[in-house]
Amino acid sequence: MNQAAARRLLDAYLAGSLSEAGRDAFVTLLDDPAQAEWLVAEMKASFADDRYLGEEPDDRKKRLNGLIATGIKAAAAAGVPPAEDAMPITEVTPVIPMHRAPFLRRARLRYAAVMLLALGAAVVVYRAYRQPGKDITRMQPLAGPADIPAGGNRAVLTLADGSRIVLDSAAAGKVASQGATQITKLDSGALAYHPGGRGEQAIGVNTISTPRGGQYRVVLPDGSVVWLNAESSVTFPTAFGKERSVSMKGEAYFEVKTDAGRPFTVTTAQGQMIQVLGTSFNANTYTDENIQRTTLLEGKIRVLKNGDARLPAAGEQVCLNIEKGTQTVVKADVAQTMAWKNGIFNLEGATVPEVMRQLARWYDIEVVYENGVPDISFGGKMERSLPLSGIVTALTNMGVHLRMEAGNKRLVILQ
Repeated sequence: MNQAAARRLLDAYLAGSLSEAGRDAFVTLLDDPAQAEWLVAEMKASFADDRYLGEEPDDRKKRLNGLIATGIKAAAAAGVPPAEDAMPITEVTPVIPMHRAPFLRRARLRYAAVMLLALGAAVVVYRAYRQPGKDITRMQPLAGPADIPAGGNRAVLTLADGSRIVLDSAAAGKVASQGATQITKLDSGALAYHPGGRGEQAIGVNTISTPRGGQYRVVLPDGSVVWLNAESSVTFPTAFGKERSVSMKGEAYFEVKTDAGRPFTVTTAQGQMIQVLGTSFNANTYTDENIQRTTLLEGKIRVLKNGDARLPAAGEQVCLNIEKGTQTVVKADVAQTMAWKNGIFNLEGATVPEVMRQLARWYDIEVVYENGVPDISFGGKMERSLPLSGIVTALTNMGVHLRMEAGNKRLVILQ
């Protein structure tokens, strides 16, 4: 892991915003002899930095500095002076979503880990991963080549006349006008449509599309909000009349503004129609997925396909089998469904191809299977803000054999 990525992990730890996946990556960082002493020095300096203390009084700083001293004493009591390479750690019970296995032992954490134990970061959950019939092994991280950053707020607006505006480089303020509708980029980075008067006006059709490695949020002319995942798009009129109709590709989360007099419909690339009154739902319609899922979070929707209408309850999803063209309703894992919008890769129960499709879209990389697809089931979570090197390190620690090629744009999965 390069030092910039290590710095981001440390900043997240100090700010108290480190996720479960981030803690796993942080422990991996601690176990790297090339990083450990730098990390200890940075921790000491950072705990004296007011930006991590917010508005709390000085006694919090004193308490933290006291904890650092406690960590140093704990290390000394364990017989581990700062120059030593390792220390014994008691066994930690792993959380294994798909399999059960014996206790795992972290036998060689550096002195920095002892400080973290004293500082309250001892509650680290180690997740184990294994291939059926094989022992659990800990792979060594790949050597750190040039990194690929995580995706971000990137999208292109295509206006009614076909002209295109790159939104990530557009300044906040007015972006364009379509008839009486003004289009502005908000300070938050979202795009908002502001229709003019209620009289007759020219209505055009606009499309907002995200590339691989992009996501975006748009406020539609009626006030409904759409979040687009990577490699997705939403097409809509610049002003709504008696009906509100949009179409989408890829994955999007909708929060539809209630208006019983004007029904809201979403048409997907596979010909599904989602009829909405006022509600929040997520539609995953990527064409490279075997199952397309429409998940209802709140309110009421009707999902139609070839005359088959399904009305899921909140917390349920309509699953469209692309090959068979049939729909079923099942209970949804809402946390997993909404993980992308919340900045997380939720890997619970995911297979290697499912995970790799997400990574390919978010990091704009190609994934190649050299000798077939490994039979590995994952668990846990990873932050979508991590650079690719952090994801690669986590995957290797999970037991995925891989290598990077072609300037880090191709991820080769080994059997």
